Amino acid sequence: MVVDLVNRGEGLAAVARAARPGGRLVSPLSGPDDLGRGVTPVYIGSFVPEPGDLEDLASRAADGGLRVEIGARYAFGDAVQAVADFAGKHIRGKVVITVP
Repeated sequence: MVVDLVNRGEGLAAVARAARPGGRLVSPLSGPDDLGRGVTPVYIGSFVPEPGDLEDLASRAADGGLRVEIGARYAFGDAVQAVADFAGKHIRGKVVITVP
């Protein structure tokens, strides 16, 4: 499985080559239905920032005004379960995977 939080559209097709044939690519952004090599796309959102949104978020993060609720924490070894829970359960807040 490949998780891509940045690319969208046709850019995801290139990223999908990192997945094994028959694997999955998960993205919060939209992209093509056919990624080739049997890779299944899983689109979990449709966030499209408006002009100024990212600058506003960066400013709020820099001045401490951005609050992010953590809904669940997982150790890196439990990353597969974290992704399954994120996709299948309602978790209020962000899911955090701690990398050692």
